[in-house]
Amino acid sequence: MKILVRWLALAAALSTPAALWSAPPHDEGTILIPRLGVEGNILEGVDDDTLRIAVGHIPGTALPGAAGNVALAAHRYGYFKGLSRVRKGDRITVRTPGGTFCYAVDHIEIVEITDVSVLAPTTTPTLTLVTCYPFDYIGPAPQRLIVRAHRLEGDAVQSDAASTPVIPGGKAVDTSAPAEPAG
Repeated sequence: MKILVRWLALAAALSTPAALWSAPPHDEGTILIPRLGVEGNILEGVDDDTLRIAVGHIPGTALPGAAGNVALAAHRYGYFKGLSRVRKGDRITVRTPGGTFCYAVDHIEIVEITDVSVLAPTTTPTLTLVTCYPFDYIGPAPQRLIVRAHRLEGDAVQSDAASTPVIPGGKAVDTSAPAEPAG
């Protein structure tokens, strides 16, 4: 747990322009991934106390609704337990006081604990979910599962119950089997 917190703090410090540190703190919100049964409150920060009770918004990353990389973290045995079954095309909804933002998963990878590049700013609205990996590892996990999603716009924002997931470029995604993490 402490390694995750240190990794997230280091990642934010290394990958975020100083101007973003002065952004207003992210008030409460919620994250929903219906197919996975993931639902949790979002609070600012990734300290032990925050991650014990909520999904944490990684300080220094974009806020939901803004262009850029919104990064959220949670424990693999807590709020992000369901990410062990994530697939490309899964729908993610982030609700905040500023609006409701819908995303579709388009990239899943495993990175080493020292790889903080996944938190780098992006030019398009992106959501990055971070949790420890492997899920069944006992003790501080040596890697991170990274789930990257792009924000959906206009008519593409629908319930994920009856839709065929589509990734950028218009290709339908086969959701009959879990996506294989890269790495």
